[in-house]
Amino acid sequence: MGCNNLKSLCQSEQRSIKLKEICSKIGSGATPRGGEKSYKEDGIPLIRSLNIYDLDFEYKNLALIDEFQARELENVIVEPGDILINITGASVGRCTIPPKELLPARVNQHVSIIRIKSEIADPYFVLYYLVNPNTKNKLLGFASAGATREALTKSMLEDLDIDLPSIYTQKGIALVLKAFDDRIKANRKINRMLEEIARAIFKHWFIDFEFPNENSEPYKSSGGEMIDSSLGPIPKGWKVSYIGDLLQIKRKSVSPEEVPTEFPYIGLEHMPKGSICLDIWGQVGTVKSEKMRFNKGDILFGKLRPYFHKVGIAPVDGVCSTDILVLNVEDSNYWSLAVESVARKEFIDYASAVSTGTRMPRANWEDLKRFKVSIPCGSHSLVLERFDNIFRNYVSAFFEGIYESKVLSMMRDNLLPKLMSGEIRVPVSEKEVDQF
Repeated sequence: MGCNNLKSLCQSEQRSIKLKEICSKIGSGATPRGGEKSYKEDGIPLIRSLNIYDLDFEYKNLALIDEFQARELENVIVEPGDILINITGASVGRCTIPPKELLPARVNQHVSIIRIKSEIADPYFVLYYLVNPNTKNKLLGFASAGATREALTKSMLEDLDIDLPSIYTQKGIALVLKAFDDRIKANRKINRMLEEIARAIFKHWFIDFEFPNENSEPYKSSGGEMIDSSLGPIPKGWKVSYIGDLLQIKRKSVSPEEVPTEFPYIGLEHMPKGSICLDIWGQVGTVKSEKMRFNKGDILFGKLRPYFHKVGIAPVDGVCSTDILVLNVEDSNYWSLAVESVARKEFIDYASAVSTGTRMPRANWEDLKRFKVSIPCGSHSLVLERFDNIFRNYVSAFFEGIYESKVLSMMRDNLLPKLMSGEIRVPVSEKEVDQF
């Protein structure tokens, strides 16, 4: 593009342009030789699709490679301001700008780098444009057209139409939308912190048996009496039971036509690894096959490749993938204990061990329900009651943060077209835009 055209593009009002015209690079990476077995304990980050969420980055399971492996991927070095988009599988279309502290990183073959020419377009504006539901639905339509597996090709991305206002307007819009996004991220951070506290209390009380005794002292280390069991020593007055004695599986299936198109839908792609806080979901209008019905408070367990550790509490009524087990307690007094028990790494390891299938292993509830847990009884039932009160308060706080974030997300998505059309003026100063 010549200088005259570039100048007019930077200064002109909104126009439609192909994504490739505002990019210096669109391209995916590769997995180092040896696959996951070649990853290191320390080194340079290799960003994979499981790390990328819309407007967010998941640090868990971030792969690391050494300098030699990184040199083989020099053509996919991630630079500041690069947009990363998932181009294959169930998470296709998810995109974010990765944290600067990870750079210079690399990407694998399931992730594409979109590098914006900063003199023409603002990377954050383009990112918000890509995650907006209108664009997202267009990308998902491209990805599902004529293929057995969802995928976005380089040419699909290059030919994507972008409505581009002036660079000044782009920066102003991005600044406004980022304020919403910052609050959503803050809610997510608070929820993760509350979840970690609840998990720590559960471990201290129900695994280490250091719950407060009648003198408010830690039970086991204060000389509390222990008895032998099939799980090893447990407090006297406790019993060993199967998780299947606490939980029942719900098998109510529905077809998409039976529920409204905007009804919540949770797939495995919406469930974060290792977190019970489910703050992302889609809508039934995006699915075609039969799904499972769930209710708010149900436990959702990803049975496909259970080692991915996808367990969460449903924050709303909805439907989910048939690769997700819907579980709930027969006695509500055991709900908190059941949630934390199923979310434990030991349960995930057990589920992985009893799953069947080589390439796509799946866990079966008939096997999972035989997992053993220790339960306080009699005079020790107060331990369960106290933990249940603590846990339910934390979950209520989870849900409040989730609902607020959902409203903010909808407001953010609705604002983009209004800000671009001029229906709503960007409420920021020139100084704020220049500093963004």
